[in-house]
Amino acid sequence: MKLQWKMLRRGQNSEIEGIIKFMKEQCIRYDNILTNSKVRIRTDLIEKTTELKRCMQKEDMDEEQFQEYLEEQRLTGILLVDKDLEIIQNICTEKIPTSLWKNAFRNQNLQNVFSYKNRVLTDQIVTDEEETYYYAAMSDGDADKIVVCYENASKKAEQEDEVSIETILTGYKVERNGIVALTDGETVISSNDETMQGKKISDCPRIMMFNSAWIPESLVCVEENGNIYYGRHTNCGQYYIYVFFPKNEVFAERGMVMTYAVCLYLAFWFILLEIRRRGEKRRRDDLEYQHNIINAISKIYMTNYVVDLKKNKFEIIRAPEIVSKVAKNFKTASEIVDAVTEYFVGKDYQEGMREVTELSTISDRLRGKEALNYTFKDRGGTWFMLNVLPKRILPNGEIESVIFTAQDEP
Repeated sequence: MKLQWKMLRRGQNSEIEGIIKFMKEQCIRYDNILTNSKVRIRTDLIEKTTELKRCMQKEDMDEEQFQEYLEEQRLTGILLVDKDLEIIQNICTEKIPTSLWKNAFRNQNLQNVFSYKNRVLTDQIVTDEEETYYYAAMSDGDADKIVVCYENASKKAEQEDEVSIETILTGYKVERNGIVALTDGETVISSNDETMQGKKISDCPRIMMFNSAWIPESLVCVEENGNIYYGRHTNCGQYYIYVFFPKNEVFAERGMVMTYAVCLYLAFWFILLEIRRRGEKRRRDDLEYQHNIINAISKIYMTNYVVDLKKNKFEIIRAPEIVSKVAKNFKTASEIVDAVTEYFVGKDYQEGMREVTELSTISDRLRGKEALNYTFKDRGGTWFMLNVLPKRILPNGEIESVIFTAQDEP
């Protein structure tokens, strides 16, 4: 019976390990989708702001024309700001308090856009209602006003994203009444148990007990209201994954003769593997569709590469052949980034580029921000916009890897 007990525990732990592996894949895929989505939204907003600037240079636009442009481009709002950073015109469908704008302008040193006619600043604002808005700002060309366009990021994401972290476990079935929960350390953001969805961790005693009883890579046991549960939890980036089963489901066959128990267990286990394999394949196919969309979107960038800050490694996703050839001559990410700056960035912009792309400080500079950006000319005199975004964030807030994208300015 002791052998049966050990085998049942080992088998349950292995099944939980498979579920955890699947969930980690889901979280990583979702983060990749989200990162590319943010880049796409910001780039789209920059293009809309640049086009508005062109329209203003052609003619003096009145409020009716601004309203028409806002509706055509599906913007949330348009601001005109003077040299003292005072809002002189505000056309919008959702108004943001002036105090928030002033704080954002001051923190971004918005007046710097007057020094460079083609410079674009992008950032985000989060309201007291936890609504997030992306905005792009640039000089109107006459150096007396700043044009600001902004969009509600949450509504934009709802319109464009088919995969949501909140629904990643909706309808996900686990045999023997197994429960899976995904949290951000404070709130249950997804679960196949509807009673847990959206709850604070402090309101979920079972999760709190699993946190207290945690043993790395081991099955642990907790008791809640007289019910005993076996399970495990682990983390993946900024997410925490919990998997647990009721005791009576885990050890239902314990009282059987060992030989029959082992045979039935093996048969049942292989059936579960096949069922889960098919279910995982369906989910992988769905996410592969999303992945292909992201790959197609990434083609709008002339250069797109990932830097692992921990390992000092450099991975090119998309770049002109000449950039790839230069990168092959160097080993570390820091060497490659310096070489790209030296060989391809105009001399007047190299110092600024090195400040933005300094890998030893980029994690601290990106902490709490959506992105860093820099407008520059290459050796041939063409304007480009560089965006640096966090790709993988550790639970302590440290940024493990970043994604660089560069696109020529229209």
